[in-house]
Amino acid sequence: MPAHSLQSSFGTLPLWGEAPPPIVNPPRPLLENTDFLIACGLMAVVLFGSAAVLSYFDRRRKRAEAAFQDSTSQLESYRELYENGEITEREYLRVRDRVAGRMKKEVGLPDAPPKPPPPAKPPDPET
Repeated sequence: MPAHSLQSSFGTLPLWGEAPPPIVNPPRPLLENTDFLIACGLMAVVLFGSAAVLSYFDRRRKRAEAAFQDSTSQLESYRELYENGEITEREYLRVRDRVAGRMKKEVGLPDAPPKPPPPAKPPDPET
């Protein structure tokens, strides 16, 4: 054993000033390592796929918000027309019901259940 080396469980380690032992199997550059390239490719596919999915759902959310805001602003404008006396109450109620029905469909609420028929009148006992 040379005088300037240290024995350890990893083998003989060079001390300060000595040349390191020669490397038997030098590592390949990263761009030539197929495992590294496959891992980078899979990571890129996952990142781009996630970005595409997030973009899709973000566009759907923005479209739904815009449609709801359009219905809300439309209802407000009809309310102003009614308050200014430019349309009648009957016209306002008809438009309000139509816009409210569209807003319910946009939000996903079920339509109002139909009104039950009035109860039948009992026959007059005197006749």
